[in-house]
Amino acid sequence: MSLKAQGQERAEAGQFAEARALLLQAVRLMPGNAELHELHAQVLMELGSVWEAVRAAGRAVQLMPEWADAHVTLARAQLNFGEPVLAEASYERALEYMQQPSADAAVLACVRQELAEAGLLAERQRALGPGVRAVVKDAGAEAGPHGEAAQDEEEGEGRAAGAEGAKRRRRGGAGQGSSGAAVPAAAGTQATVNQPASREGDGTAGAGS
Repeated sequence: MSLKAQGQERAEAGQFAEARALLLQAVRLMPGNAELHELHAQVLMELGSVWEAVRAAGRAVQLMPEWADAHVTLARAQLNFGEPVLAEASYERALEYMQQPSADAAVLACVRQELAEAGLLAERQRALGPGVRAVVKDAGAEAGPHGEAAQDEEEGEGRAAGAEGAKRRRRGGAGQGSSGAAVPAAAGTQATVNQPASREGDGTAGAGS
């Protein structure tokens, strides 16, 4: 069984730490495989490693820019990292590549819903001006490349970053087989737009996992 298959198996069983270790080995052996980076990003989100997830998903997008799944995963990672404006743009690109007769209606509806929710946060982020970020509410989540945990004390604000029903049917990228995993979007985090904070290490699509 390949490292990718083993990683998928562990992820589907909820053993995300083990899945991460296996997928990291696979990525190092095959750094040009977009599906490995995308799957790695999903597992990293489950572990709360949102900055690393942004980088992994960003690499998948760089390798396969027309693969809708990679854009959706990048959008979710960017949202969890606290960048709804970037997430909104990634969701929009994903939908552009999903507009095909064969596209799954349920998947399209799910992505559109997530885009609408990201758009609400993005609108507020823009209204508050430059330097404003959303803060991820998750006691163990990384908030940047140095792993600082950002806490937002505002109650009643925000949204679940992985929307209800975010589990989606996996679709293969162009020229590659389906990654086969059914890893849900990261749960247990909430993104809210907070007051201006440092933008050092922001959630743009990074290079490499």
